[in-house]
Amino acid sequence: MPADTRPAAAPGAGTGTGAAAPRGDGRLPFPPGMLLVVLLLMAIEAAVVALLTKSLVQHSAATGPALAGDTEYVDLGEIYATLPVDATGQTSRYFRVQVAVGLGKENRVEVRDRIERIRLRIQDEIQSILLKETYPQVRQPEAKKRVAGAILSALIGLLGPGTVQEVVLPKYEPQ
Repeated sequence: MPADTRPAAAPGAGTGTGAAAPRGDGRLPFPPGMLLVVLLLMAIEAAVVALLTKSLVQHSAATGPALAGDTEYVDLGEIYATLPVDATGQTSRYFRVQVAVGLGKENRVEVRDRIERIRLRIQDEIQSILLKETYPQVRQPEAKKRVAGAILSALIGLLGPGTVQEVVLPKYEPQ
């Protein structure tokens, strides 16, 4: 029998570390370390945004109304929604928004306390506003301003006139 003259397989060949594996064979279509890297980057991004928002809120409270433009900000956190991509609703996309509320000069302490008492109701109202949108609508250039306006109107309805001056969306991410 003649000697095998076929070239040797490349290092790592057939181990799942190379090109995407065909579906159905139980292997991932990407290197396993890639998932870890993506999750780590997402965690870092979330931490940075949280720190920046916390810094904004603390700076506003520490500097007082004179340096903060007469507005104190309260972070309401991130709100998540799954929005339909088309009219059938069979396809949907993930949407994440972070909301910070700018309070007026009057009754700040009372308004901040009221926000904390009804925080879940406020977050539910914001999510209801988001769920009225579709994915193509939130990707339009004027959408962020429209969504912030709708949230502002809802908050004024919940908290009363003169309590909320503005709504800021530091994170507005249709995925």
